[in-house]
Amino acid sequence: PYTFNWTNGATTKDLINIPIGTYSVIVTGANGNTASHTVSVTEPTELQVQFTKTNTNALGASTGSIELTISGGVQPYAILCNSQTVESNITGLAAGSYTVKVTDANQANAELEVIIADPLTITLNATNASTYNANDGAVNLSVAGGIPPYSYMWSNDQTQEDLSGIPAGYYTVTVTDVDSVVKQKSITVY
Repeated sequence: PYTFNWTNGATTKDLINIPIGTYSVIVTGANGNTASHTVSVTEPTELQVQFTKTNTNALGASTGSIELTISGGVQPYAILCNSQTVESNITGLAAGSYTVKVTDANQANAELEVIIADPLTITLNATNASTYNANDGAVNLSVAGGIPPYSYMWSNDQTQEDLSGIPAGYYTVTVTDVDSVVKQKSITVY
């Protein structure tokens, strides 16, 4: 019979469930002859998934897309988007939240959430001041598309969504969504 002496102290023929590293074994036969061998146990690099997205080009359109860049792990990769099997370039998406899961041949997983948005649009409605020099005008702002929450910056340095108690004048608002998409619009209050 043979005896086995591994550098990690094991005396079995095979090593299983061992961490990465370098292992040497000395095998001794019944007649006292020996042989040795060294082997390195490695692992694949970590499975990583990155994406670029394209939002829809019109309200309610299904023109959004997600393009995946996958590295590491062991190929082939299985890709699911909202539990549907897809390729690495996912097209025809409407505005919404998408869960993308990539699984490699060793069953390692990487998962990410991607939000596809409709274009950011702004609607302004003015309420004119009641009389000359009155400070009772207002601007009502409505925002659609993009990804909330939105931030607001008005030309009069106000940062709330709507303006009230303002005099007649020309007002510009800059709206920024979570994706740093910026839209600007102006209106006159008389």
